[in-house]
Amino acid sequence: MAEKELRAHVALEPEDAVGHALLALTLSELEKWDQAEEAARASIGYDPELPLAHYALANVLLDRNRIEAAVGAIREAIRLDPEQPDFYASLSAAELARRDWQAALDAAELGLAFDAEHVSCNNLRAMALVKLGRKGEAGTTMDTTLARDPHDSVSHANMGWTKLEQGRRKEAMAHFQEALRLDPTNEWARSGLVEAIKAGNPVYALMLKYFLYMGKLTRRQMWFIVLGGYVAYRGLRTLSAQNPALAPWVMPLIVAYVIFVLLTWLAGPLFDLALFLHPMGKHALPEDDRARAKLVGSALGVAVAAALVNLVAPAELQLVLLAVVAGLISIPASAIHMCAEGWPRRAMATLTAGLASLGLSAWLILAVLRPPDGSTLDGLADVAGLSFFLGIFASQFAANVLMGKNPTR
Repeated sequence: MAEKELRAHVALEPEDAVGHALLALTLSELEKWDQAEEAARASIGYDPELPLAHYALANVLLDRNRIEAAVGAIREAIRLDPEQPDFYASLSAAELARRDWQAALDAAELGLAFDAEHVSCNNLRAMALVKLGRKGEAGTTMDTTLARDPHDSVSHANMGWTKLEQGRRKEAMAHFQEALRLDPTNEWARSGLVEAIKAGNPVYALMLKYFLYMGKLTRRQMWFIVLGGYVAYRGLRTLSAQNPALAPWVMPLIVAYVIFVLLTWLAGPLFDLALFLHPMGKHALPEDDRARAKLVGSALGVAVAAALVNLVAPAELQLVLLAVVAGLISIPASAIHMCAEGWPRRAMATLTAGLASLGLSAWLILAVLRPPDGSTLDGLADVAGLSFFLGIFASQFAANVLMGKNPTR
């Protein structure tokens, strides 16, 4: 309705910069990205000194994941009107997207200097404080914000995540439920409710602490931990091989690391599968999480079924290899829906499909066709199998890269 009225207005007043800026904000909400940016740039063209025009462009660019350009646009809006808290809220949101938590906090506090009750600035301040590990201050901020406006869905969602960071799961669930009651389309609250429900399991609660901790780090710090863990793992294996006397002490650490890595990939989708049986969880589970759970569940289901049948009726390599291939393919499959829509998700899906083809080809040749040793088919099976195992290993690093990409919309 807003789009219709604004289009009618700019048709009558084609050089009204304010009308074009409002139309840009409206079109961005409707995810009409190209038209929204065109309207925002038209607004600037008609009145380059209008702060609202630059603010509208910044919001459109932020929605399109063009973060650096959005920061430039919002800084221009602030230069033209340095006392508008909405502008600082947009700057804070952009800094959060850049994972610069201190800059996000500084921007939110600048906005609050002009309006201490500004809801968005208070929410963004709390988000930045949580990322900086200052959970107590974040909780105090959200208490004050909710006291001023107890019917704001975003504030309740923010409080829910703050409580979840503090380990207060039941209180977090109450806030997520209230946020969804106030706004059933609040996906941030929906995902928070799912995490809170899953955290009722002590194993997932431990993994959630790890996920939340990793979410606070810069991408460089995250890579340092991922690569550092792998280097430590390789070092322990070398130590165990060169010093057999130390093996009984080192092997538990190696096994614990492997289990932990598997859990980082599979804990989410496996517990999502369990939510299909939960009276609240089955309704709260987002579509991407549903798809991920079904994909991983199918792969692991095939692996478990093959392994169980093999226990009852041993069939040499056929079922054992199938169980191994299906089980391993669940690892890259779990990352597909964790990548942003667009080329990152397509790339991860293509990688997973390629690995599945390699694994199934090796299984088909070795376990079903059973070519003679040294034959061409036997050589192809070896190449496919080796490529599959190396690809599964490499896919973990590829997934980490792709999950860090937010394509322009």
